[in-house]
Amino acid sequence: AESAAGTASPPAVPATESVWKANDKQEEPAKLKSIDEAAPVECQVVPAAAAEQLEPEASVFRDPFTINLQKKNGLPKVGLDVTHHGGFALKIKKMKDGLVTQWNIDHQDQPELIVKEGDFITKVNGTESAPKTLLEMMVQQDNLELVITPGAVA
Repeated sequence: AESAAGTASPPAVPATESVWKANDKQEEPAKLKSIDEAAPVECQVVPAAAAEQLEPEASVFRDPFTINLQKKNGLPKVGLDVTHHGGFALKIKKMKDGLVTQWNIDHQDQPELIVKEGDFITKVNGTESAPKTLLEMMVQQDNLELVITPGAVA
């Protein structure tokens, strides 16, 4: 649709349609209650040097990292429920008792190395492959080097 001035009008969206019509008529645009009546928000600007001091948990992005696990008599299970993700990774669906939980306990002072639900296993013992192959390697081999690629931060 075109306005009287011959310019294209935006798609009809209830929240903006009245604003467009008001602008076409040179009238005061309608107020959007969700913005105009919002409570003031307090913000604090953090200098870059101070931002580097924030805990890794507060950061938006975690780098991929490697963990090393060894299956033993006392703790023979990796302790993960995983699903196939695309054609290249296993997505960690659920953490259970096992080697990965023990890894997290042993590395609790290094939050950037904590394995979390939603993370991806992208390599097993240096091999990038289909999820089925990665899973088979994790089941069959006792010494595991897993490359963990963090999932999206909620």
